[in-house]
Formats: sequence, structure tokens, C-alpha cells
Amino acid sequence: MKINNVSSEQAVNQVNKNTKVLSENIERLSSGKEVNKFSDNSAQAAQVVSLNNKDKALRQVDKNLNQGTSYLQVAESGMNEVSSILTRLKELSVQGASDTVNDNDRSLIDLEVNQLKEEINRISENTKYNNESLLNGAGRSISLLAGEDVNSSNYIALDLSKLNVSTSKLGVSGLSVASQSDSQSAVQEVDDALTALAEQRALVSSVSSRLQFSISNNSTQQVNNSSAKSKIEDLDYAREMSEYTS
Repeated sequence: MKINNVSSEQAVNQVNKNTKVLSENIERLSSGKEVNKFSDNSAQAAQVVSLNNKDKALRQVDKNLNQGTSYLQVAESGMNEVSSILTRLKELSVQGASDTVNDNDRSLIDLEVNQLKEEINRISENTKYNNESLLNGAGRSISLLAGEDVNSSNYIALDLSKLNVSTSKLGVSGLSVASQSDSQSAVQEVDDALTALAEQRALVSSVSSRLQFSISNNSTQQVNNSSAKSKIEDLDYAREMSEYTS
């Protein structure tokens, strides 16, 4: 005669269930996460995966924006030096335009003027970021993706070809203080060069300002994304311990 030990089977089944629940409790307590795998809660697990992907995208956006900022910082540094040189050229031009110096004095002043013009051109040709020219007009137009979604409104553009601080572009390649009349003309030429340089610096400054706001906004999005993920994923330790010990 065959006997079915129902009570024994039920007891074994209950032990297995208790063991599974206990194992899941331990897993959650060890990881600190409410959801560790899709079988725990497929909907919440899918949300966590989506938020993780978004977090990685936002981190890359942050790198994009900071790299753009680096471009601008290097360019601004070069333009700042050119501005200082032009200021010195203005001083020398004013000095040469005065009757208090003679042509011999002016020829000596002109030596410095020529050296300073060469330095402007050196800065123009050799100011680079990642081996890319920034201040000689040969740069390319770059577009920085400022968000996780790829659409035209999410790009910040910077046309590096508009940045050119060479003496020819600034209109001071022929600058001379060899005579009083040359010096008088040089004063206006340097003023015009400073104005042209200021326009380029304004372009860099405006894009830099926008990048800073974009970086701030992206940082806020990262915080909000982490908060949303935490609400789904983080374990309620008090409740879990209560269930574990009950």
C-alpha cells in the first residue's frame, strides 16, 4: 500500500520557501538594494537600468562640456597675452608720436615694436589645444553635445575659424614707429587692433558663459537622476531587518 506523507511534503515546501525568503533578505541586506535582479521586480529593475544608462550619458555630457571649456580657456589665455602686447604697442606708438624723441630714438623703439609683432604671430600660430590651432583662423567649427538627446537644439557651436589674432588680421602687420608720422598712424592702428581683438574675446566669453550654465544644468540633472534611482533602488533597512528577524 502506497502512503502519501502530505504533512511531510508541506513541511519541506515551507522550509524551501522560508529558505528562499531568507536568502533574498540576506542578498538585499548585503547589497543595500531593493532590486538586485529582474526577477525581484522587473518593472523597477528596468527603471534602474534606464536611469543607469542616463547617468552614464550625463557623465559623458559633462566631459564634453568641460573639454569645450578647456578649448576656450587656452584660446582666452593666448588672446590675453596678445592684448597685453597691443597695450605695450600703444605705449610705444604714443612715445614715438611725441616731439620729445627724435628719429634715432624712434628707430630703437621700432626694434621692440617689430619683436612684439613677431610675438603676436608666434602666439597666433602656436596656441593649440589637443594639437588643434585655435588663434590663426585655421581652426574648425566644433559642436558640443550638451545633453543626452541628439537634436540640433542640444548642441553648442564654436567656430574656431573666427578666431585669428595674427598681425595681418588685426591690421598691425605694417605697424612702425620709425618716424613721427608713422607713430601717429600707429596709435590709431593699435586702437583698431584692440577693438578687433575685443570682438573675438567677446565671442569666446559668450560661449564660455553658456558652457558654464550648461555644466551647472547638467550637474543638476545628474543629482536628480541619482535621487530618482535611489528612491527605486535603495533598501529600507529597518523594514528589511524587521522581516529578516521575524
